[in-house]
Amino acid sequence: MCERSKRPCGAGRLRGLCALALLWAAGCGDAGGPPSLLLITLDTTRADRIGAYGHASAQTPVIDGLARQGILFEQALAPAPTTLPSHTSILTGLYPVGHGVQSNALFVLEPQARLVSEALREQGWRTAAFVAALPLVARLGLSQGFEVYSDVGASDYLEGGGTRPADAVVSDALEWLGGLAPGERFFVWLHLWEPHGPHEPPPGWQGRAADAYDAEIAYCDQQIGRLLGFLRERGLDRELVTIVTADHGEGLGEHGEETHGTFLYQSTLRVPLVMAGGPLARSAGTRVAENVSTAALAPTLLALAGLAPEVLLPAVRLAPLVGADGRPQPPPAEAPVYLETQAPYYEHRLRALDGVVSGRWKLVQSQPPQLYALDERPSEERDLARSEPEQLAALQRQLAELRERQAGPGWASSHEVGAGEGELLEALGYAVSAGDGDPYDASLPAARVEDVLRQQQALAHRSRARSIRQIPPGATPEQIAERERQAGLELDAAKALVEEILASNPEDPQAMLHLGYVEFERGDFAAAAVWLERAAAARPSLAPTHLRLAQAYAHLGRWPEAVVQAHQALTLQPDFPTPYGWLAERYAAAGEYGRAVWWYQRLLERLEPGTALHAEIGVALRRAEVEMQARGQQATPPEENPLASSR
Repeated sequence: MCERSKRPCGAGRLRGLCALALLWAAGCGDAGGPPSLLLITLDTTRADRIGAYGHASAQTPVIDGLARQGILFEQALAPAPTTLPSHTSILTGLYPVGHGVQSNALFVLEPQARLVSEALREQGWRTAAFVAALPLVARLGLSQGFEVYSDVGASDYLEGGGTRPADAVVSDALEWLGGLAPGERFFVWLHLWEPHGPHEPPPGWQGRAADAYDAEIAYCDQQIGRLLGFLRERGLDRELVTIVTADHGEGLGEHGEETHGTFLYQSTLRVPLVMAGGPLARSAGTRVAENVSTAALAPTLLALAGLAPEVLLPAVRLAPLVGADGRPQPPPAEAPVYLETQAPYYEHRLRALDGVVSGRWKLVQSQPPQLYALDERPSEERDLARSEPEQLAALQRQLAELRERQAGPGWASSHEVGAGEGELLEALGYAVSAGDGDPYDASLPAARVEDVLRQQQALAHRSRARSIRQIPPGATPEQIAERERQAGLELDAAKALVEEILASNPEDPQAMLHLGYVEFERGDFAAAAVWLERAAAARPSLAPTHLRLAQAYAHLGRWPEAVVQAHQALTLQPDFPTPYGWLAERYAAAGEYGRAVWWYQRLLERLEPGTALHAEIGVALRRAEVEMQARGQQATPPEENPLASSR
């Protein structure tokens, strides 16, 4: 059986080889044989911030060079403005309505899913993925078909907030690529995180572009150049096809949206898409004007490899964007492209949105529906739904037909967010809550710009408070007190904003949780416990809520209740490291070193050997062991082992 797959390898390989033989017999294959494939996805990157797309101050010479050497798609659209759904579409060739992964963190792609990585591996390509952030960790299902799937580890969770920098991701990829034998074909997927908010360029990149966002994109461009340079030096670029795109864009304040996920505007959906190398050299300088979806990249990768997509990805209903000969095969100008976001529902219990782009027209099916002419400038500022009723009705019919036609196998199942994982996702800009029911239910409140802004502003206030509380060396007591006062003002502002959200939408589950966090950070642990209890009652499967509630109870001296909540968090997500460290530190502070040692040992098992954090926890463990022995204690597991059910 194939790794993480329920289907026998042999049958799929036989079908694929037959398809390959047919294509080669037809003269579609290149004389040098099928190419290697490099897919690079930039997180949160707008097309209009790339030089090749007309951004005059961009510093993207590598991506711009690829565009000159191959094909640039001027109107490439992400199927969803969120990371996991969009990447799942890129790798499966299905819209979210087909594959079923419709929100970050809350869904897992099941093993019966069919990914382009599986198809290529079965046909002899070496496969590896190197991803940079928590929303794409292997357990969510995109690792299927990859020999190596390198994602964030426990140290990245605890030290890097669930992300790792582009240079680390590229270095990881170079190590693997350097081990390939000459002539081995490969498919590598590389994911770079930096353009995602908060927009803080890496050291040395501040001030090197028009703004922080451009600087982050420029940094990623440099790292792409580093990767491509390595491939050239090793001769691995022969017959190599490189594709650069993004999972979605970024609001940057347009239409009231600073980040992404809530609305379906072009600012968060239009992404760069350039491809070059191998057979694409014959199409150098081509610009495709038609609307296309990045969901079509899976069949495109197979077509470029000389494989028949319909044989290897039988569920796919989207045609490749190019042929095996490197010539573009854009869809007809009026072919509809599907869009959706269910983040409003899962984050705030607001109505989800879907829509369609067809030619110059765009429909967002909301309450009421919105209709835009995309060739107007500025775009999406004038809603034409009332003045163009026939056009509105036509697009609504297209949307209904597209949803029915693209509805697919539904390979996703629900995923319980791990202890501390939700807090990290929130710090990365993602609100998380579980849910059931119909996300398009008309009785749900509509997405409100005001509440979105309040949520984002509250998160910004909390982020500033955390920064202010980082006391510089040598600070005087007066300076420390002043910084604490300033942080308190930031948290007061965050509290007021979240309370406004709850006043307008009292059932918003994320706002309940958010207010619990704010009260915790303000030091009002009694108020924090009240809101966290409400959040836990509403969404009992969210482990982060139980962990934070445990911490609130501990501050209130309610230690037995705190232990119960911490154990509940670990029951929901036994492999997440944060609760282990917290329990170890709490037991050590209470003089119960035997229990502290047991928890430190469990934490150390989950950290990567050789890292600074592993060494640091090792030191803490040895100190606890010394204290344990001095007091005649023994390493003691909890009376009710929270890990027993997982082993």
